Amino acid sequence: MRDTLTNETNSQIKKYAFIDALRGWAILAVVFFHTAVVVAPGSNLLTMVKEQGARGVQLFYIASALTIFLSMRGRAGEDDATRKFFIRRFFRIAPLFYLAMIAYLIGYGFGPRAGAPYGLNGWHILWTATFLNGWHPEMINSVVPVGWSIAVEMTFYLFAPLLFARIKNIRHALLLVLVALILMKLLRDLLFLRYPPFTLNTSTSCACIFICGSSRNCLSLLWASWSTRPSLKPPRSLTVLSDGPCCS
Repeated sequence: MRDTLTNETNSQIKKYAFIDALRGWAILAVVFFHTAVVVAPGSNLLTMVKEQGARGVQLFYIASALTIFLSMRGRAGEDDATRKFFIRRFFRIAPLFYLAMIAYLIGYGFGPRAGAPYGLNGWHILWTATFLNGWHPEMINSVVPVGWSIAVEMTFYLFAPLLFARIKNIRHALLLVLVALILMKLLRDLLFLRYPPFTLNTSTSCACIFICGSSRNCLSLLWASWSTRPSLKPPRSLTVLSDGPCCS
């Protein structure tokens, strides 16, 4: 019975080409950014594109939030859905990340490096292995360069079930975005001068990005409400963005 329910639930999870396209553009932007660090852009236009290429990570976060909420919506009828969600997310990210940690520890040892000027100790490894490095300026990129992006992603996974349960309408979504923006502003004002990279890439700074991606699901509620009125026709842009119900 449980296997039947799981198979039926999995078959109901719809794949969206536009989300794959967003991921593709995000990856291209990040690749261009890192390539331009080695090979300098030949024009002001390419330099501007290169500087904004780093925002591909944030675009990927939006696509990730869309995918997560769609997946949680499609698996809402599963037994122990939250526990299974955490297990799936952990094994999707952790194994390769742990391999990266091992590779960098073998390659660079415990000596000084860009993310740890005074070298590594056990705390750096513990914080990174538990994905808490995104919350500490001296841990954030200590073991794995740009490991902050994985820490941010895993932090969102931790709160995703709560967001899914609580974001039921546009007002809730906008309120959460506002709170996240205020926290991000306060954090940057307090820490930017001393820890610029940490301030820009910490989990709190990126929280509003994930919430914005999650908010897209609430557009489906607005679309459904609008389209049921015979005298009103929803705008094409809203119809495309909502593309069917995505949250309960």
